[in-house]
Amino acid sequence: MREMPQDCRQAVEEIRRSGDRMLVAAHLIDSNFIRWGSSEYRAAHQDVVESLAVLVDQNVDNPYLSFAHWLSQFTLPWSLLFLGEWGEALRILAAEIALADKNGDRYRGQTLQLYRAWIHLHAMDFPGVLEICNSILPSSRRAGEETMAPVLSSR
Repeated sequence: MREMPQDCRQAVEEIRRSGDRMLVAAHLIDSNFIRWGSSEYRAAHQDVVESLAVLVDQNVDNPYLSFAHWLSQFTLPWSLLFLGEWGEALRILAAEIALADKNGDRYRGQTLQLYRAWIHLHAMDFPGVLEICNSILPSSRRAGEETMAPVLSSR
């Protein structure tokens, strides 16, 4: 039995041989979960940045709506987090949160806020984590639904 990371690397190499830049870019972003999970943060970050540039350069109608862009929002800030580039990770998340808000994509915006909280957690900024989580808690409740969900407290 072969290992999944090795199988993934071989599949990506086969795709690279096709010469289709768009196809390669989409699969590199997809396979980055394995690179990230294998602690190859620098390579995962580089693959995402280069792949996103290809997607934008190839005139994708709206890269924001592409599945590859959505996937990149996971590994890009997570890689930066573990590379110690927390400020850059927070900057990217702020831009993506603003874009999600502009597009009315509440789910994506809330998910990205949780990624932001995760960075604050690693920085041991517990009040910051609570502030972020409390800011999205009310909007995560369904309209008209009364709940007794507790508000998080730092006490």
